[in-house]
Amino acid sequence: MKMPSPGIYVRPTIDIAFKKLFGVQENADLTMNFLNAILGYQPGERIVQMTIINTDNLPEQMIEKYTSVDVRCVDEQGKIYIIEVQVASQDDFFKRALYYVSRSIAKQLEVGEAYKTIDPVIFIGLLSFDLFKDEEDKESYLSSHGITNLKTFKVTNNTIQFYFIELLKFTKTIDQITSLEDLWIYSMKEAQNLSEIPAKMKNKKELCKAFGILERAHWSKGEQEFYEQSLDAQRIRISEHETAKAEGEAEGIVKGEAKGIVKGKAEGKAEGKAEEKAEVAKNLLSQGVNLAIIFAATGLSIDEIKKLK
Repeated sequence: MKMPSPGIYVRPTIDIAFKKLFGVQENADLTMNFLNAILGYQPGERIVQMTIINTDNLPEQMIEKYTSVDVRCVDEQGKIYIIEVQVASQDDFFKRALYYVSRSIAKQLEVGEAYKTIDPVIFIGLLSFDLFKDEEDKESYLSSHGITNLKTFKVTNNTIQFYFIELLKFTKTIDQITSLEDLWIYSMKEAQNLSEIPAKMKNKKELCKAFGILERAHWSKGEQEFYEQSLDAQRIRISEHETAKAEGEAEGIVKGEAKGIVKGKAEGKAEGKAEEKAEVAKNLLSQGVNLAIIFAATGLSIDEIKKLK
């Protein structure tokens, strides 16, 4: 059977591709453009300088699990940004995000330093699954979270912020997109399915550069092999997760059915014993035995015995 030919562009959410886009200093302009768009920064508050913290070389061999990849960077004001990609569904992902942010805050202070010196930490999660499943959240593909007054819902502190992009909820076509924010999200979700850069992006310098990086023709043989291995590892990870979930549901059904059978048998036995007691009571009643004696013999209440008369 003839195998389908690979697309022009690689999938941006695969670790090596995402690191190439946002995890190296030479592409800090892409990281800044992406963050400014996603965070909705306006003129005067936009990031103009960015230092990529984890400037390690791209990995050269497979590691055991490919569940996530992150990029850490800091802007000219000292704000720290964590960009995390998560492919396999993870119900406690928000808690993991909170843990990452908390660690980044805790690491900032040396002994004796004042709390006021703590720089903000902003977490951006790019997710290939639905994190928020409530009805009102179904259409919200980009959500923001922070520390707010629960009565007024006003932000009381900007030290920690969370932004989650849920790609499955993003259903806009390229013709429906009007913002740079949505162009980036569309690219993250659909790049591997495109045969060319959409016309709407051709006047966006950073997006054109991003698609150039994602183009397979610009990748070495070794990089392409590593990408395919990563993609396969990702598929396996997702398959394992779905299999475990299905097995858990099946086990729950089996246990539920077993409990039902046991309960049914118990109820049947109880019903049979009640009928036997009633039959004994009737026989004793027919022989004129005292109600107190019948009560002692059967365990039926006096009222129950009277009803059998």
